[in-house]
Amino acid sequence: MESFFEAIIGFFKSFAAIFTAILTALGIMSPEKPPEVPKVTQTTVIAFEPFEQIRTVEGGCTDGTYIYQIMINPDAEETEVPCRIIKINPEKWQVVEASDELRIDHANDMTYDEENKLLVISNNKPNYTTITFVDPVKLEIKGTKTLDRKIYSIAYVGTGKCWYAGISNSCDIVRYDENFNALGVIDNPENKYTRQSLGSDGEYLYSLFYNPNIVYKYDLQGNPQGYAVLPDTVNEAENIFFFGGAMFIGYNIMKPDAGGFIARIDTIEFSTTAEIPEPVSKTAA
Repeated sequence: MESFFEAIIGFFKSFAAIFTAILTALGIMSPEKPPEVPKVTQTTVIAFEPFEQIRTVEGGCTDGTYIYQIMINPDAEETEVPCRIIKINPEKWQVVEASDELRIDHANDMTYDEENKLLVISNNKPNYTTITFVDPVKLEIKGTKTLDRKIYSIAYVGTGKCWYAGISNSCDIVRYDENFNALGVIDNPENKYTRQSLGSDGEYLYSLFYNPNIVYKYDLQGNPQGYAVLPDTVNEAENIFFFGGAMFIGYNIMKPDAGGFIARIDTIEFSTTAEIPEPVSKTAA
């Protein structure tokens, strides 16, 4: 009996397909189109030079007055990676200060702790469980803390006095209270993109990936709100932050000794149905 009913169902499916094709050919019915990828536009607001071999952009954030970007020497020994933090005035879009050489490992992501007035950096490789606190005025290291798991990104959300961190080797996100006590994990399916950064506008959480440059949006409970592909297909999106209500992306320029730049996202829409590019490669973080 099953084979008979399957044959009947197959017949009606074939008939429906033929009927649809005829109506389409006659102009009575329009062919189905895949959902369009929402348009995203951006404007470069500043480009900054490297410090000799300290040239690769990593973490970035804002304290609401200045913008901070980290550059590292990608060719250094894993345990002795020098970095510098540059401080940018967004009113004139000028670099106003740079730190001395610091040691914060890969310095993969950075956020601002508005309660304690500190920059907080996810060290990542090789000290995946370490976060480092930096004085934003003197640009000096004030201390470190060891977390209960390996992370690659970090974001402080002042509205809830809590932290979110991307868990290494996954797309999952752990939520901490203000004292870094784990409150739970947001489970996300693996997308096989290069994991980069977390940011928040106080209402939503944004996860940044590379290859392609793409942003995933969640509410603060971790419910997906869609994704948007960034227009830059040449350079590497490294960090995401919000300033003056606008989203900004810190990019690493994919040329030798080139430094980086910051782009303001002028228009962005998030989709849950549009087709997104296949990942080019995967990098552990």
